[in-house]
Amino acid sequence: MGQIDTTFGALYIGTSFALVLFGITILQTYFYYRNYSKDSLKLRLLVWSVCMLDAVHSAFICHVNYYYLVSGFGNSERLKSGVWSLFMGAGITVILSFIIKAFYTYQIYQLCGPRWRWWICTPVILSVLAHGASGLQTITDCFIRETFEAVINAELSTEILSVTNLVSDTVIAAALCGLLGLRKSKVRESQIDRIINGIIVFCVERFILSQIVSVVQLVTEIVLPNGFYDAAIDMVYGKVVANSFLATLNSRKVLRAGGTHDNGSTTDDSTDIPLSTPPATTIISRMFRTTTAESSIDDAGGYGLRTRDLESTIQTDKS
Repeated sequence: MGQIDTTFGALYIGTSFALVLFGITILQTYFYYRNYSKDSLKLRLLVWSVCMLDAVHSAFICHVNYYYLVSGFGNSERLKSGVWSLFMGAGITVILSFIIKAFYTYQIYQLCGPRWRWWICTPVILSVLAHGASGLQTITDCFIRETFEAVINAELSTEILSVTNLVSDTVIAAALCGLLGLRKSKVRESQIDRIINGIIVFCVERFILSQIVSVVQLVTEIVLPNGFYDAAIDMVYGKVVANSFLATLNSRKVLRAGGTHDNGSTTDDSTDIPLSTPPATTIISRMFRTTTAESSIDDAGGYGLRTRDLESTIQTDKS
């Protein structure tokens, strides 16, 4: 019974937490389509894809629990081998994480000026590709080995996956915060300063949350290799990544406002920001491409800042 507690008991608990987070994913997706219906088609399709992948992942982990705890109840032989849905669920987590990391990589590319673009983007791209490749190798290895005993003996591949995940998250967070900090040093308006501070804090919080889960997963892989704690945490990790991504998109109106009245209501002072300076609202529009209209590039200070993006943002806020 103790072995069941540390294996399928852990999977059951992980599934329970993951399904709660899936409910939050659905709620955040609803808020996104209600509040940001004018976003570009590509971004709306990306949100839909993330939600659908999360839904498929939820179906897989539910099948895992039914396969082992219901239809396989009392069948000790079934408990020795991994079911396809367990490995496919882990594969969906890798795909989901890779897509979202690729999205943030593209945002870094958009924020970089031509002069330093590839110096900054190259390590980010390499770390994301390394994470995707290690994830593909790990899932393939699990399907080949089949039995849990063989999978546990191949713990090196799962540890490499966790390490590449941590490294890619760290590199992306450092690049985003560094670029935003550089933008901040180029302007003096207090409103812009508050907005950029808010964006930086939000980026740090988003990556710290996912990294905490990744570190816990890596520690359990090393300290408790014979249990299924790492698999249970992996079920939760995919939901954390999806919700962090959706929370980033849903926070844009708050970040764009960047200030409050004394009564606590949010205000938008973006119309007071002169177009001659690199505005933080432009950074938000540039990162997420909030409109489908094409914008011409006005290079401000060598960073390729699009001032017309700010004009479209102001018009959207007024409406």
